[in-house]
Amino acid sequence: MRGGAVKEGATYVVYEDLEAVQVFGAAATSPELAAKALKESTSLSDEKIEETVEELFRDSETKAENDPLPSSADGTQIEDNFAVRWVTPDTTDNEDPSLLYRRPGDNSPQSMRLQINYSLSGEHNYKAGDIVITIPAYLFTDRNGNRVGSITVPYPEDPSREGDYNWKQIGDKIILTSTVNMDAATTGYIRVDCINITPSQVQDMKLSNDFFATIEVMTWKNHLISKTSNSINAQIDTEARI
Repeated sequence: MRGGAVKEGATYVVYEDLEAVQVFGAAATSPELAAKALKESTSLSDEKIEETVEELFRDSETKAENDPLPSSADGTQIEDNFAVRWVTPDTTDNEDPSLLYRRPGDNSPQSMRLQINYSLSGEHNYKAGDIVITIPAYLFTDRNGNRVGSITVPYPEDPSREGDYNWKQIGDKIILTSTVNMDAATTGYIRVDCINITPSQVQDMKLSNDFFATIEVMTWKNHLISKTSNSINAQIDTEARI
């Protein structure tokens, strides 16, 4: 078996109210088997398991972008459901799922939550370090181009190996790297928070930077495959009251 023992069943972690879920092997192939794995591997309620499975197998409303690298090789495939979406709702529905509209009632720091969905399939398992997910390190800038707020993820910082992934910041990117061996069939989602966004520091109704994710996977023959998700944005209606 490539890389030794691999994760089996399911993992469910929560860090500062952010959750990350993965299911492996047969559990990654159907909602019924995913629910069974979550029930056996976690203490989640039946209601929460149902909700989690729905999120794991959520159909992407948008397609991933085109990439210079292939998304499949050597019997390994990054599936087309690789996508990001907003979890935080609009203050007033703008009927655009890719654009989050927030109208805060005061100048207190704001947070916004999003979700990254991914699914891998194939014939060969992944060693620790074979899977890398890259996201922006911030969403907004102020009127002078300085960063406003930061990004948090539900995994420990490098060099910790206590989670399925760890993270480190390099420049304006956050890099999540797998720290365990994983099954060839792996499906999961990661929730991410954009935090400490002070409305008065942000230009009224200006679109945020694009938020998108890129996943890279090293195949068993050491070929790199990659896929980039759709992009989403946010805007804050500050008006004069703050």
